[in-house]
Formats: sequence, structure tokens, C-alpha cells
Amino acid sequence: MKYSILIPVYNVEKYLEKCLNSVLAQTYTDYEVILVDDGSTDSSSEICDRYSEDKRIHVYHKKNSGLLLTRRYSLKLAAGEYILFLDSDDFWDPNLLETVDKVVCEYKPDMVMYRYRKVDEDGIPKKDMINILPDRSVYTEENKRTLLRKVVETSELNNMWSKCVKRNIIDIDRDYSEFGDKRGEDILQSTPLFINSKKAVYINDVLYNYRLSQSGRCRNFKEKYVFDTETVRKEILRQFTEYGITQDIIDAFFVRYCNIQMNFLSVSMNQLGKTRTVKLLEAMWKMELVLRASEVTKVSEISGLKNKMALLAYRHRVPFGIAYLFVRFLWNLKGRNSISI
Repeated sequence: MKYSILIPVYNVEKYLEKCLNSVLAQTYTDYEVILVDDGSTDSSSEICDRYSEDKRIHVYHKKNSGLLLTRRYSLKLAAGEYILFLDSDDFWDPNLLETVDKVVCEYKPDMVMYRYRKVDEDGIPKKDMINILPDRSVYTEENKRTLLRKVVETSELNNMWSKCVKRNIIDIDRDYSEFGDKRGEDILQSTPLFINSKKAVYINDVLYNYRLSQSGRCRNFKEKYVFDTETVRKEILRQFTEYGITQDIIDAFFVRYCNIQMNFLSVSMNQLGKTRTVKLLEAMWKMELVLRASEVTKVSEISGLKNKMALLAYRHRVPFGIAYLFVRFLWNLKGRNSISI
């Protein structure tokens, strides 16, 4: 078996058939599907069983454990030489596997990265991912620094579902249970892939359709996202440091991290209100990575005026009532920030 497609499922009855039909419509057909129902309480479980009539689709049911641990469970069931990930509310273009296979045959890589488009809840295209690297660019140990720089500077390469990965570079046996349902699980699992890859290829083909949900985590901020991000980024920094990442990439890592957390802080002002945001700020003053990031990041490196003000409030211990009122004023003038990690 050349390709295993891993699809974790949880309460996606509205989208699941579209997802699975997009796999069955592939122009390349040598694959298996590992379809894991993570304790769904809607009709997703029955839909999975119905599709298991196709012998390429292997269905498993288990108790709910969240997306991260369900993906890790799925990896141990996969038999393919290469692994692809597909979220069950998203869908593929019909030529995804064929396009990826041509790249695999030509370059013999450990990993293929491809672009995606954002679609609305009805599957209507909204925006293509920006093209951040040259088409068919190859990254080996000699020039991996260029790739890693992009990894820490942007969120475009973080997603597990925008990659085809050779099985032997995945840390399949690692126990990820300590991270549970933490925000940032994609970059947490992607980091070892970038480190372990001896040859990675980036193609600018847009092949994956990422569905924007109004109920998604990115649109409903919670304080735990700040703490999750601190925990996950600590682990990522540890791995990069062990690998021997250069100082300029570490600096870029902290700039990106500071942007994320200051964005969270300013979004908290809009969504959670003053009292909860003050408590969050006080907690952030004690976070090791946020402190380090705020020290090395210039205000000019923070995107958005509201986030710049959040950094100033954090760095200089500005009386938070003043900072809050000012940033709230900016919110009313310019609208909401987006949250992306």
C-alpha cells in the first residue's frame, strides 16, 4: 500500500459525506482510508459504517479523546508508505493524490507540501493560501534553514493536512497524551517532520479545501488558548534547540510567538471584557516564553496597532485600565483581529 489517508471524525454529519466522496473521486486509486470515529454523538458513526462497504475504507470506533490523540491512534493503524491527513469537515480536489504521486515518483522525498484554499461552510471558495516558497523547491539538510525560517515566521506550513509524509519520519510511537486537546496540535506534530525530513518538496498547487466554520476555535476565543500556546511552543522550541536551529531562526520564532500572544490579548479585550482580560494579563506576566518574546521583539515587528498597544501594555506594565480603554477604542475604529497560529 503506497498511501494511507487518515481521517478523524467527530460530529461532522453535515460535512462527512462531502469529505469521503472527495477521496473516492480521486483520479489515483492506490490508497487506504483510516476512518476513526472519535465517539461521535450525531449520525457520523453510521455514515462511517456505510462507507466501509468500500474495501479501501477501514472504520474504527473509539471513545472520545480529541483530535490530537485520534490522529496518533490512526497513525498506528496505517499501512501506507506515505501518510496524508484529511479533516472530516474538509475535502480534496480530485487530482490531489495524482499530483502528489507524480512528485513522489520524481523526487523520492520524505515530505511533500501543497497549498490549500479556504472555503465557506457551504464549500464555496473564498481565498487561496499565499504562495510562500518557489514551486517544486527542494529542501535538504544543506538548505533546510530556509524552510525552517518559513515554518517559524508563518502559519501556512503548520497544518498536518497540507502534507504528504513518508511514514518512516513520523514519531509514531511518541506519547502525546500530555498535550491532550491543546491548541496548536498541528504545529506540535509537524515540527518533528520538518526536523526528520532529509528531503522535502514544496509545490504551489492548490489541492486541499479548508472549511471555515463559524463555530470554530479561531472565532471563539478562550483564555486556555494563551496557556496552550505557551505549552506547545515551549515543546517546539525545545525540539528546534536540540536540532541546532540558528539564532536568527530562534529570533524569528519569538517574534511570531509574540505576535500570536499579543493578538490573543487584544482579542480578549474585545470578546472577554476587562475583568477577565486583566486576570489573563497578570497570568501572562509570569509566562517564561511570553517574557522572553516581549524582550526580543520590537514594537515595529508586531502587526496591527491594537497588538502593538497590547505589547506596550504587557512590556511596560501600563496600568491596564488605561491600556484596555485605548485598545477598546481602536477595536471600535478598526474592527476585530483575526486569530491564527
